[in-house]
Amino acid sequence: VECTLPAGKLNAVFIGNPARVVRINPGSPLEKMGIRPNMLVDSLIINRKRLGSMNTKDFTNALKNSINEENRKVRFVSIKQTTANTTTAMLPTLIEGENEGELPNELEVVLPTGKLGCVFSGNPPTVKTFRDKSPVAASFPPGMYVDRFQTRDGFRQSNMTSRELV
Repeated sequence: VECTLPAGKLNAVFIGNPARVVRINPGSPLEKMGIRPNMLVDSLIINRKRLGSMNTKDFTNALKNSINEENRKVRFVSIKQTTANTTTAMLPTLIEGENEGELPNELEVVLPTGKLGCVFSGNPPTVKTFRDKSPVAASFPPGMYVDRFQTRDGFRQSNMTSRELV
């Protein structure tokens, strides 16, 4: 979804890398544009210059620096689900509904080979942050935890700590 933003504040809260909508306050221009919590910021266009792959700090700084601009555009994307059984990360809180832009209670994510570029901590292993150019950053948001891990040959592991997962 690509939106033209009016000058002024968005009246919304973002977290993560890439930036993700956490909350849209009443009266926000995003509310009227159909943007929902858990949608990711794909890119921001200011003065015909496209900025992409931004973390929350870079995104909010760019918005603050262009607060008086009329023709700012932002592109939001929904997180996509996959059906392969490799890793399942579950939300720590229940989110009801299955509207576009909302996350289900459970995601199954196919992990690429090599480094994931994310940081897990705690028990259960919870995604804290993503490094720049993480191949899984758009697959699930920070705050999700890994409930079980399954390899392609069918081996399953659950009830892991972050140390055991990594």
